[in-house]
Amino acid sequence: MSDILRQVDEELRQDRLINLWKRYRIYLISGLILLISSVLGYQINKSVNQSFYEGEVEKYISTSELVDFNQAIESLGKIENSKLLISGIAQIKIAILLMENGKIQESKAKLLEIIKEGNADVILTDLAIYFYLMSNLNDIPMDEINTYLTTNKLENSSFKYLFREIIAIKNFLAGNTKISQEKLNELINDENAPRDIVIRAAKFLDTIN
Repeated sequence: MSDILRQVDEELRQDRLINLWKRYRIYLISGLILLISSVLGYQINKSVNQSFYEGEVEKYISTSELVDFNQAIESLGKIENSKLLISGIAQIKIAILLMENGKIQESKAKLLEIIKEGNADVILTDLAIYFYLMSNLNDIPMDEINTYLTTNKLENSSFKYLFREIIAIKNFLAGNTKISQEKLNELINDENAPRDIVIRAAKFLDTIN
């Protein structure tokens, strides 16, 4: 009987943690899109072929005004083939649109395409990794996560704290509560960790405990 109660308690805590993660994930995506927009602006400003870049950016901006899903995908597909930084942004946007419209497997395939091709800017590749892992967090094995989140990613990526957060949450979902607690405490005690991640880590830790 006690084993059953422990299992139920563990499942309830897991559900609370997943719900907390999903709630914060909306804000994470919004913040990351703003970050990518800043990177895009920087790259455009230093571009030698400014006029061509501006034309592609205008296409991208006009695409954001399209309500029809198929039209948006078609327009983004044209930008995707431009082989410029904006093409990587378009690929990410396609993946997000696919996911928002319930085409989960197609979205994951697009993200994997960005990751495996290795043609995108490093920050865009890392963003694709982050979105891909978030969309698979419940199902993806820990060993596979480790193939994406190498030591270099965890130490040098612009998203290193977000990646560490994913590892902490995944360990809990995989039943590795002690490791999860250790990873969350590391985030909380890291003086360089962004404030919002520290706050989330504290909330996640409280949920686990």
